[in-house]
Amino acid sequence: MTFTCLTAWMLLASPLSAAVLEGLAPINAKNGDLEIKPQWDRTFDNQTVSHLMLKARESYEQGNLTNSLRHLKDAKRRLPLNADIKIMLSHIYISLGKYDEALDEIYNLLDADPKNPTYLRITGFCHDQLGQYEKSIDVYERFARSARTSEKPHMYLGSALFKLDRIDEAIEAYEKAVAINPDNAETHEALGSAWHQAERYEEAIASFKKAIAADPNFAPAYNSLGTTYFADGKEEQGMENVRRAILVDPNFSDAFANLGSMYALQKQTKKAIELYTRALDKNISNTRAWDNLLIAIGDELPKPKGWEIATPNRTLDGLALGQWHYNESVRMKEGDEIYKAIRHLIAATRANSTIPMYFNDLGALLGRSTFPILGTYFFRMALIMNPGYELAEKNLQAQYRLLNKVQSTKLEIAMLEQIEQQPENALAHYHLAHFYAMQGNMTNAAPLFAQASNLDPSNPLPRLGMTRALYAAGQLEAALEALLSCFDIAPDSFAAWQQLFMAIHLMLPPLNDGKALEGPEEELELPALAAWHYRKALQFNASDTNEWIYAARHLHMATINDPSIPEYFDDYGSLLMAKVSPRIAVPFFMRASSMDQDNKTFVAHLDDARTASTQERFTTQHNLLLNNLKNDPKNPQRLLDVAIFLADNNKVADAIPYLDRALEYDPTHQAVLFTLARARHTLGATTEAIKVIEQLIRLDPENLMLKFRKAYLITELDAPNTKQIAQGIQYMNVVLKDAQPNPPPNLYLIHARLLALNKEYEKALRNAVAAAKAAQDEGDEEQTKTILLEAKRYKELAAKNP
Repeated sequence: MTFTCLTAWMLLASPLSAAVLEGLAPINAKNGDLEIKPQWDRTFDNQTVSHLMLKARESYEQGNLTNSLRHLKDAKRRLPLNADIKIMLSHIYISLGKYDEALDEIYNLLDADPKNPTYLRITGFCHDQLGQYEKSIDVYERFARSARTSEKPHMYLGSALFKLDRIDEAIEAYEKAVAINPDNAETHEALGSAWHQAERYEEAIASFKKAIAADPNFAPAYNSLGTTYFADGKEEQGMENVRRAILVDPNFSDAFANLGSMYALQKQTKKAIELYTRALDKNISNTRAWDNLLIAIGDELPKPKGWEIATPNRTLDGLALGQWHYNESVRMKEGDEIYKAIRHLIAATRANSTIPMYFNDLGALLGRSTFPILGTYFFRMALIMNPGYELAEKNLQAQYRLLNKVQSTKLEIAMLEQIEQQPENALAHYHLAHFYAMQGNMTNAAPLFAQASNLDPSNPLPRLGMTRALYAAGQLEAALEALLSCFDIAPDSFAAWQQLFMAIHLMLPPLNDGKALEGPEEELELPALAAWHYRKALQFNASDTNEWIYAARHLHMATINDPSIPEYFDDYGSLLMAKVSPRIAVPFFMRASSMDQDNKTFVAHLDDARTASTQERFTTQHNLLLNNLKNDPKNPQRLLDVAIFLADNNKVADAIPYLDRALEYDPTHQAVLFTLARARHTLGATTEAIKVIEQLIRLDPENLMLKFRKAYLITELDAPNTKQIAQGIQYMNVVLKDAQPNPPPNLYLIHARLLALNKEYEKALRNAVAAAKAAQDEGDEEQTKTILLEAKRYKELAAKNP
């Protein structure tokens, strides 16, 4: 395939743009993020529900979506019709990719309140994610009728119509969005993309220019303008505007890919390949960049003289076509045959880009060709698709070793630059961590894995990497915790199960006789082999000190060879819980109960294991902290660590003695004092908490956070005296002045409450209104409503007390 075939080259525009070269298939517009955040700040009359919601929130914020879902389900069982709980459930289901379940929760609410914008948005979003665009169009039309002053529903509607190639209708929807909010750059850019798809380039260019006028820093508009100019035959203007997009946003992966395609069309293949790899450095999963890179590699590689790539003699779908080309590549491995094999693998990968084996094998062959550094991208992509792909990991490690010092340094610098430019990019941290880990540099790898996990707590990849790094560093307990945390966010992760089975294999005691585990005499298929091991396991007495080891080994083989039988997992989990660790047993019960949700025994085992696991984790960590303290009993930091751990586990009263002891050794330890103040306040001793904060203020009289803390605690007193209220107001005047020009809503709100305590209701009203405006500016609608209710109360008090 040559660069003269324009349809081979797909340039990318923004997420809401169409393909930008004449004759290309459109790149579907997206409906964007959900743009509605879960609102956890709710109050419930039922104390049990309030506690469950608190636990659900904690789990959500820690990235433990499975636990958050479990707590929310428990809350729903107690208040089955509560709208707040059902909305929270829909958010968790969406985060887990379970859009049908989210719809089940929202539809009941929508039936009762068919014009509610939040319900309509969530419903439309779920239909979009399920590819049910006709349904989402119907919902977005209702949404537009309910929210007449917002451009958002028209944007969503236009996106869904765009995906169905109903371009004229999409243009109409986007035009309505522009009419409602002509200052929104995204609406102009979306309209321009639709004009482009309709091949009306003049209108498209005009819209993109309006987007730039609305927001000169909106990189997608420059990118779309450039690709439209290029499609309209104005190549220099096209390339200039895409370069501007990169200047505005140096991490704009699509813009790098577009510029690469422009060079490719001008037959500057090496420059195109360089830009495609830069696009992948910014976003390793950029599918269009991958497709164009594959074409570019094929054009740049030597072509065996007189050879043309074979094609199947019948029509095949993508899956079968990919397999056919892969099978052809397997037979070609040496000399010029390598280039033939590469071409077949390129065809296989383009036909079906979901097979990690294709990327791995292609990377391996490229490593032996003229593109060794490109192999690293293919191995990394294979590992993203299958984190447990050992061969790809070995190949990546080998490729890193084979890269010369200059290439390796260049790769490391590129990764470091990406992190510097995109400090919130979890995948960038993960790839650099993996690079260091492959070189055996666990000191640098571990914190990067940890940062990647913090940035993207719902992704198991960094946690699996952290597991390996901690294990290699000899931190076995921490490695186990990192591994087990993967099951909270990805309970069916093949890579996590693979590592867990390996860990359990190492933890189980050896067989007493030192012999290999007995197997069947005849060769069996995997399900039959698993059944044989399961029957064998049942023959041993699991309560016997020696025989349980044999039972465990056979159950181990049963679950590995046939992971579709819930009884295998439940029985193995029961044995592990009794003999090894409840923490390790939890994933097994999770797997069993998820495969058979109606089995009450499996669910009961899971609940018991979770309870025991929580206690085991507490005991293990508590003992570790106590041992550290035993070795250094007068260290205030060690005492503080124990106190914080106890407080975090709802044992605040038990934490106080450790804090008091820490202050005996260092009376001015500010972290200890602050923790003590929080503990006193939690236990209801707010007056004592204020005294501790006053001590801290004497140590650090310029610390505004401490002054705010004291002001807040004064509002928590049952009956603050006049002197306390006056000092609180004085402090808040200073804090608010320092926080200008955009103080957060809670500063205004505490000031308002203190003024109200001082019976200055007009001033309290003004501060409450300012707090509501600040909350509205932050996009927090629920907090805004709550604050406005408080402001209404101050208004009523001001009217009664002129």
